[in-house]
Amino acid sequence: MKKTYVLELPTCNIPGCKAPARYDVPTISGPWGNICGTHYDLYASRNAETLGFELIIREPTPPRPEAEFQSWLKEVDKELSSLCGLDHESLPDQNWRQWFDDLMSATDAAETALENVMEDEEYDGIF
Repeated sequence: MKKTYVLELPTCNIPGCKAPARYDVPTISGPWGNICGTHYDLYASRNAETLGFELIIREPTPPRPEAEFQSWLKEVDKELSSLCGLDHESLPDQNWRQWFDDLMSATDAAETALENVMEDEEYDGIF
């Protein structure tokens, strides 16, 4: 399961539950939801482990300059081009800005984005 970092945990989406959600996953009823650990075993779909996200609290970080972000994206595009011949705008939306702010390298960002696309059934066979 992929991890994503949040400033605070949302409340579980299961009616009547007030527990903090630990996961953002597809549910057995179809739509995605934020669910707590107790409800994960009951309501997470079979592919939650591969498509879903574990929610992890992170400390707020001051935003880094936009010019640095754009320069980093150019490095990501170079990595993507060498890996698959595409750039970041050719891929489904990713957490580019969060990865940049979390100090992920351009190489790791490109590889993570491609892994995400390859795990997504909607894009099965694109590579």
